[in-house]
Amino acid sequence: MFHAPQVRRGSPAPATRAAPTSLSRLGIDSGGTLTEHTGDSRIALDTALSRLSCVYSLGIRGNDLPEGHRYAFAVQPRKSGLRAVHASASLLRTDAMKRESLIRAAYFDPRSFETGSVHAALQRLEPASRDLWRAQLVLSFDVERRDEADRNVDVGATVTRGSSVVHRFSRAVVARGANAGSPKISAFTLSEPITIPVGTYALTAVLSDPTVALPRAVRIEVALPAIPRDGLFLVGPALGRRSPRFEPLIAPRLDAPADLVLLTQVCSLEHDDGIAPLVGRTLRSASGSVLGELLPVRVSLEPHGDVRCASLVDVVPASALRPGGDYLFEARFADGSPGAAAAVRFSVDPSEAGVVLARDDLAR
Repeated sequence: MFHAPQVRRGSPAPATRAAPTSLSRLGIDSGGTLTEHTGDSRIALDTALSRLSCVYSLGIRGNDLPEGHRYAFAVQPRKSGLRAVHASASLLRTDAMKRESLIRAAYFDPRSFETGSVHAALQRLEPASRDLWRAQLVLSFDVERRDEADRNVDVGATVTRGSSVVHRFSRAVVARGANAGSPKISAFTLSEPITIPVGTYALTAVLSDPTVALPRAVRIEVALPAIPRDGLFLVGPALGRRSPRFEPLIAPRLDAPADLVLLTQVCSLEHDDGIAPLVGRTLRSASGSVLGELLPVRVSLEPHGDVRCASLVDVVPASALRPGGDYLFEARFADGSPGAAAAVRFSVDPSEAGVVLARDDLAR
């Protein structure tokens, strides 16, 4: 048996050898390797034993074996000198245990479970302090109505920074059963308030439907910027709709023209100087043309700890939107304040027949 030469760390580099000898050529041509100039005869033996080792698969079967129990076993080769390396027990997993393993795998590798049916966002609302944001974790997903009976669907999310979990979210929703006159799909939107430091995060969401073989997942990267220290600044605008309460939108897109709610925060970290800023809002087309303008309004900032903020809630009516349109909603200071403007783009899908959705009012 011939084995490859090995060089230990710290040892001098081997000298250039002459052409392969007949024995080394025999080892190479026969699929073996050559070991020489090592000074350790155990290397050849260890390598030979490693090449002679075999891997077997052991199956355990039986009638009426209860699942969820661990069964110990031992493998004893009949031939002397052989040793079997194996686990000490086997576990017959239940369906619930298999499902749990799949969900855990979806959190570790969400890219392998992406189907486009689960959406997630971490949206800023307003500063909580000089280094903390008040934000909301938003999940939206569609569930197909399969059977007549209702069923529970589990959804969860984690917000991580590096290897640390900053926030966990878990909830079960009820997917209504199907009937002759009901829509084929139920659409859900869930939200969770969170106070989180400035920084970059990974948001992973996993949906587990007992009627679907594999869980569905999504993972996004979110950057929460530093909070301005000087002057006035705007946060948002955040998109939402009334159904009947405010429901945040993850994707800046409407299925059809509908009343659109926009939430803008006017904030400052400085002490109250008694000045109420004047804020204007404008709706523009994708090309920048002005489609509509709201009357500027003065807002009074209210103190919340180290931060002073005021909320502006505007509604763009469905009559101002058209299918296939692209829009920009802009908020700005209209009295010469040095704060930067804030804007959000959104669109309305083209009008076409599609799958009917039923929106379950679960926005929290």
